[in-house]
Amino acid sequence: MQQGGGRGGGLDGDEWARLSASLLAASSDAVLVERRRRGGEACVDIVNDAYRRLMARATTTAGETGGAPAWTTGLVGLDRDAVGAAEGALARSGSAVVRSAFLAGSAPPARVDVSLSRVDHEDGGCFVIARYVDVTDRRALEDRQRTVLDHVFDVVAVVGPDRRYRYVSPSVTAHLGWAPEEVVGRRVDEFLVPEAHPDFEAMFDRVSTLPGSHGPFGLHIRSADGGIRVLETMVTNRFDDPGVGGLVVAGRDETDRHNDRERLRRSEAWSQAILRFGFDVIFVIDPDFVIRFASPSTAKTLGYDVDELIGVDSLALLHPADRALAAHELSTLPGVDSPHQATRIRLRHRDGRYRHFYVYAHDLLDEPAVGGIVVNAHDVTERVEAEQAYRHSDRRFRALALNALDVVLVVDEAGGISYASPSVHEVLGIEAHRIRRGSRASWVFDHVHPGDVPAARRLLQVAAEATGRVGPIELRARTGWGTWRYLEVMASNRLDDPAVSGIVVNARDVTGRRRAEMLVQEQTEILEGIVRGRPLSETLERVANLVASGIDGAVVAVTRLGAEGAFRNTHAPGVPSSLLAALDTCSTDPRLGPVMRDVAPVVFPDLLSDPRWEPWREPIESAGLRACWCHPMVDQHAGVVIGQVIVLHPDAREPTDPEREVLERARNLAAVAVERREFESRLAHQAEHDGLTGLPNRVTLLDRIRATLARSRDRHDIAVMFVDLDQFKVVNDSLGHAVGDRLLEQVGERFRGAVRRGDIVGRFGGDEFVVLCPDVGGQDGAVVVAEALADSLRSPIEVDGREVVISASIGIAVADARVADAEALVRDADAAMYRAKEQGRARWAVFEAALHERVVHRLEIERGIRGALSGAELVVHYQPVVRLDDGVVVSVEALVRWSRPGHGLVGPEDFVLIAEDAGLIVPLDRWVLEDASRQVAAWRATIAPELGLSVNLSARQLGDATLPSFVAGVLDDTGLPPDALVLEVTESALIADPEAASEILARLEELGVDIAIDDFGTGYASLDHLRRVRTARQLKIDRSFVADLDSGTRRDRAIVSASLVLARDLGLTSVAEGVETESQARALVQLGCDLAQGFWFSPALPAAKARDLLGDGIPAARRLARGGAASLDVRPTPDPVA
Repeated sequence: MQQGGGRGGGLDGDEWARLSASLLAASSDAVLVERRRRGGEACVDIVNDAYRRLMARATTTAGETGGAPAWTTGLVGLDRDAVGAAEGALARSGSAVVRSAFLAGSAPPARVDVSLSRVDHEDGGCFVIARYVDVTDRRALEDRQRTVLDHVFDVVAVVGPDRRYRYVSPSVTAHLGWAPEEVVGRRVDEFLVPEAHPDFEAMFDRVSTLPGSHGPFGLHIRSADGGIRVLETMVTNRFDDPGVGGLVVAGRDETDRHNDRERLRRSEAWSQAILRFGFDVIFVIDPDFVIRFASPSTAKTLGYDVDELIGVDSLALLHPADRALAAHELSTLPGVDSPHQATRIRLRHRDGRYRHFYVYAHDLLDEPAVGGIVVNAHDVTERVEAEQAYRHSDRRFRALALNALDVVLVVDEAGGISYASPSVHEVLGIEAHRIRRGSRASWVFDHVHPGDVPAARRLLQVAAEATGRVGPIELRARTGWGTWRYLEVMASNRLDDPAVSGIVVNARDVTGRRRAEMLVQEQTEILEGIVRGRPLSETLERVANLVASGIDGAVVAVTRLGAEGAFRNTHAPGVPSSLLAALDTCSTDPRLGPVMRDVAPVVFPDLLSDPRWEPWREPIESAGLRACWCHPMVDQHAGVVIGQVIVLHPDAREPTDPEREVLERARNLAAVAVERREFESRLAHQAEHDGLTGLPNRVTLLDRIRATLARSRDRHDIAVMFVDLDQFKVVNDSLGHAVGDRLLEQVGERFRGAVRRGDIVGRFGGDEFVVLCPDVGGQDGAVVVAEALADSLRSPIEVDGREVVISASIGIAVADARVADAEALVRDADAAMYRAKEQGRARWAVFEAALHERVVHRLEIERGIRGALSGAELVVHYQPVVRLDDGVVVSVEALVRWSRPGHGLVGPEDFVLIAEDAGLIVPLDRWVLEDASRQVAAWRATIAPELGLSVNLSARQLGDATLPSFVAGVLDDTGLPPDALVLEVTESALIADPEAASEILARLEELGVDIAIDDFGTGYASLDHLRRVRTARQLKIDRSFVADLDSGTRRDRAIVSASLVLARDLGLTSVAEGVETESQARALVQLGCDLAQGFWFSPALPAAKARDLLGDGIPAARRLARGGAASLDVRPTPDPVA
């Protein structure tokens, strides 16, 4: 046999007998078995004793089917659709359940759940087995609980683990407009505003894991009409309760309270109390007023745990004075369908205090599911206290109104002003009683600034149509004193309030705040103008206006300290002309002057009674002014007064604190503007003048020459002189740079005193000066000026107690049609100056055409060198350096040559000096170093493993901080070892800037590079300079001393000998330059010189010939070595390339 839907074989008779007997014996529930034959006949086959007992309570019994299925016997409340649904399920799946059917005629009413199952029989029919379970008690409890929930004021819901509503109390309709059946089965977040989703999810996840009640939680929920309601909820975790299986959410509609609180918060009503609402408390009490149920909110509102209150007399919680009233009200409750008016009582909190509640009660004693009185207690303590406070505040309102700072007007429905607060006099200078005498609302508009009247009219119009407060707006009102005040105005419609019957207009004086805002804004704009370079006059004018707008009645003057030491008015728009002269002269008065130069503010409260102002009393009195407040502008760097912000006021008084703040800001702004302008002037002067002498600099002087050339009709009247001090470098190096600087200052002063009026003396740089002589009258006039310049230096110049004698070489260039521009004229004068130096210094020379050719030649050389650096015209020749004791070539010196197109190979003497003057010497030196290092590194790798390289450094190279890093890069790129490189520096390069040179040389030594002092003995360097160059490894004796060895004089030989002894004592390798003869070479050997180079050994050779020499050796060197010791040759390494 098989149960369910007739599938498979059926039971035979014996099997069914055994099954039914077992079924009846094992079941304690009521059981009925109905036999249904194939032809449609049906009858009750079996019932057990439990079924008979159950049916004994009903008015019908088994077998009385009346055409309906037998299992419906004795049951009522089942309509045809319910029976059909059960039979359909039985036919499809073999089972069905019918919930909560009533037993007909039972008293009290009994409920049963019926479980149906189907078993097929072998004859094609079936048995329907019905089990009846009595659920009367359980359903009664559920009904009672549901009835309680249906009558509570709160919304109660059950949310399942899938976040869908399983149950919603009927009160949801009253609060949210939704019918319960519209909510059940839907997700909670469908009803939440989007912003509440994250908070709800977080709350659900947290509460789902915690037992007990939690909250309160605020939820913003959409109502059926599309609005948003605010529910304050308590959530209880009942997932473990099979009868609930979810979260129980008890929510109270807080929307109105929420809105009330928001409105109260914005309100500035006379009463400042804010009503706060707690949770409602729900009790179910029996006829004896004993508490049988208390909602969880009791704990929050009254401080009691729910369990503490169960079984307690509810009247014991009441204030003694309220118990009789409460007992009477509870005893005379109307029917459940009749409304019950709220009763206000007091309930005792756990802490002993009493709280006020509005209580709503519903008599549900006759409801089986409740059997009690449902009491909803709404906490109104805060509201009651607020009402009490309001009544108290109302009593003192009139006293407060007398002293209120705000202006209050009441405009009635007819447009008349029915009330004006006394403060209208304090704020607007108008007596309140004058306004109340039949004034109309138009009076308000007459006192409002014309630009603000439209806004004022709109405010009253909107207020007349609105129900709440309107505004605020800001407007300007004219006072009885003739000034303007800023008012912040709001209006409230109280036309329906019998106590008011009008529109209440509240106006607060915000002039101080508005002026502060305007002051900050104006201050910001003034500062922006200062930064952007706005004219000083415009800035000071705005500062004066700022003070005038910030201080009522102020007459403002801004003064600046003039060159003569007096304060002069720069901006005084409101000062009467009769008083301007007084202000200009009072700063020099012996009584007022010192006071007004004080860096602290000065206040004269009453000018008419101050004896110091006696000389100016008449113009002051005629102008109607009494007080003077002076705030100085102070130069923050020098600490001196550079101007004043002065306020003249019609009242004899001191400034108020806000007025002092305005003056303080104004004087700071003015000081910043003046300091910036003076700073810009200084910067402009510094940009155009030499910082040492104060003379116009190169840029300014060239501009002046250009302007003079452009204005002149006859260029022969314009001359330019280029003046170079003779031997200034010697003075600078011997006496120090400080003395040199002061000497230049005095020379500039003498030149300025020597020239004519209108001539311009400028400093071009170093010891070079240029003089522009307009309208000089040709060459003769220029010579007169040049001789005056030379004469100004004939007498010694005293510097730091020393008398210094110095002369100058002067080049004169007179403009003519050939001169193209200012640069050309200066260049001609420069060329003439060099001619004067060549003629013996301390003289002048006039530029001629031949000099022009020399200038052109120099320019061509300069352009050619620039092209050579970027092309392939430069080559390096190498001169061997020989060790004298064995004739071995130990190194080569790199010497640059220029393969000038059309001129052949040009030696360095023809272009190096020009390159140095043109600023090209540094790239030229670097090119030589890089090319020679690469070549010598190649020779070391092939034929001369120990070969060294010497390269000259110019003075400018020693002033270049990037030189060490460049040298390091060259060594790294070429592979030349640092100890194979010797960098040669001249004495003059060392003494140009000893400190900078020492630093650069020390960094080069850290690389492992050797330093040689070149041309020793020619640079006027003291032995102290030589001692301080600790990085030197070689001392190169200048060729001029070596050449004198041929003379054979004892004096010449002693100079070279002394130099060699000095080198040995300092631990330096000695190198003789310019060895031209064998006698010179032998003399150097006898004197103990280490190394030598010169034409006698070998001239500087191109790289290919120098390579051959390195391979073959130098015959002269070998002969010299054999003359003094064993013969030695250079032993070359075999050349793998050859």
